[in-house]
Amino acid sequence: MINSKKMKNIVPYLFLLVAACVFVDFAAADNASRKWSDQSGKFEVEAKLIKFADGKVELLKEDGLAITVPLTVLSEADQKYVKELNDKTVDPFAGGAPAVGGTKPGMTKTTLSSAGLALLSDDSAVKELPTEGTEVFVKISEPVSSVEPDPSPTAPKFQQFLRAMEGFDAYARVSMPILIDPATSTYAVSAHRLSNAVADNEFGKIYLIQASQKTPKVVLNGKPTVKIIDHHVASGRSLVLVGVGDNTERGGDLVILDKLATGAPVALTRWHLPNWDTNGFKPQVQFGKLLDEQTALVRVNNIIYVWNLQTGELVYKINDLASGSKIRMSGTGKYLAIPASGGCRLIDLAKQELIGLVPFPSTLTPEVHFSPNGGRLAMTAGNQFVIWDLKEAAVSAEATIGKPCGDFFGWIGEKYILTSLGGLIDPELRMGVWEYGMPSGKRVITMPGGVVTLHKDYKMSSLVSMPIPHGPVASVIKKLSSKDASMLVVKPGTEVALSVKGIEGTDVDAIRAGLQAAVERAGWKVVQSSPIQVSAIIGRGKKRKMSFRSLGSPLFGGNSETVSITPYTAGLTVTKGKDLLWSRSSRSMVPYIIHMEKGESIKQAVKKYEKADPEFFKRLTFPPSILKPEISDSIGRSTIKEGAWSSYFPSDFR
Repeated sequence: MINSKKMKNIVPYLFLLVAACVFVDFAAADNASRKWSDQSGKFEVEAKLIKFADGKVELLKEDGLAITVPLTVLSEADQKYVKELNDKTVDPFAGGAPAVGGTKPGMTKTTLSSAGLALLSDDSAVKELPTEGTEVFVKISEPVSSVEPDPSPTAPKFQQFLRAMEGFDAYARVSMPILIDPATSTYAVSAHRLSNAVADNEFGKIYLIQASQKTPKVVLNGKPTVKIIDHHVASGRSLVLVGVGDNTERGGDLVILDKLATGAPVALTRWHLPNWDTNGFKPQVQFGKLLDEQTALVRVNNIIYVWNLQTGELVYKINDLASGSKIRMSGTGKYLAIPASGGCRLIDLAKQELIGLVPFPSTLTPEVHFSPNGGRLAMTAGNQFVIWDLKEAAVSAEATIGKPCGDFFGWIGEKYILTSLGGLIDPELRMGVWEYGMPSGKRVITMPGGVVTLHKDYKMSSLVSMPIPHGPVASVIKKLSSKDASMLVVKPGTEVALSVKGIEGTDVDAIRAGLQAAVERAGWKVVQSSPIQVSAIIGRGKKRKMSFRSLGSPLFGGNSETVSITPYTAGLTVTKGKDLLWSRSSRSMVPYIIHMEKGESIKQAVKKYEKADPEFFKRLTFPPSILKPEISDSIGRSTIKEGAWSSYFPSDFR
């Protein structure tokens, strides 16, 4: 059974803040505590002026409470004092807002909006986030059902630009570009310290980069190191990590910033990560998203937590994620995709329920991305990609391409997916159509029309927005999309011969039958006299040891059993004479969870994976069409050079 508890209503906490269109921070002014009085002279208070905006002043009383008062309520002398400081801010002498969550005692939310970033420099009263609470169980492999699309509401309109930034220390770590305002194509980038970095002036910075502005703006420049993780466009709030610093990017505190887009960010809450004070192996934030103005989904090590960062409440958690898997969220955060061996588990975050497993045709753990319109989920691993239609709960396209996909950057509009090694892949053509070289570090955002990527250098770094596909590639795609059979060496109806060779114990006949089924599904005909040969060679990999424990037993100290396995390997090729037309290699993998038959030992269950599985060959996805070598060699590669694509064509195919 799937966890049946429904998600608690997350009631947005209304911060005691009054938005100010323009304000000036008085922190740097000669702003000692003074007596303030009202027009009647009956009431007075000892307080510091924090800011003035929209005809109201904000005062910090000696008891640590912040109040806001209309300027017209103040005495003539006080009004004159404020106007002479030429400032603006927020609301009555009585009352105030007590500190909540991870804020410093005696300092209210309103105080933080003026003191601005006090929480970033003082962690003396910061509390640790909880880890005990409702757990959503997702280790189930039920098939996924139909899912309504969850489109992204914040896709920016593509604009090409190059914005130079300062150079960075070689040991500095620069964040992914984070979209702040899709209407103006504004992005935020942070630079934070790694332990060997020496240039202190480069850390604790957040930059705002706008397509229409030539010069990036430094909107935060503090002593603590700050890494921006996410921005929630609707609420204007950002999730950052403060104090991360070792070589593995572990440690740090979670902070919500408000009004980053205005250039005057305000720190609202700060919390220690669970086990933040552990010696040596500190917690590591691998993923973070704001679901609304105060609720965040954060992956710490291999556990997903959903916290209310205003109250510090744990809403729920998801345990035991596969190490190295990269989780993704749909457009508005309705669904969460958790890659696993052999597929991707889809979670309904609002209902706290597992929807089901989206299958992937191998035991590899894929990388995944939702399409911009929320209707499809793309998965890549090894040489394979799968496009899953969420509403139809079925595969809409899949193929094994001629080279590894590498890192999966995301969708380029609704037509293409972009990978680091496989390049730009056209699911309809079931092939890579062009290679795009991206700057190192995987700092790439995909969008309809192109990418935004950050190039880091010690002399000069830059944020670059580039079109994909660009001009020459569009003509290549047009030719590839044509039905010109003269460009193809293999197409539906092509005759191919089969060849299977294997080590002793290989069931050659069963593998041949599986291979023939895959070939015929691609539309090819098996004729053993054909010069085009589809070959499978079965071998042995290196012996390895694996340990298993029963579900529910302790991770450490529980009963476990270690077995040895020598996996099989499979080399697959399509050739014509000396020309290699297509290739793929694979090896058997034992899944993280194995299901045992009654009376079966762990050793017996694991040993099954030493034999080549005929079903694997039956499930192979050959591309229906393969380009002639001279045409395939003409598909080129482009890299960014001085804000433009520098393209390489092996031969003239333009």
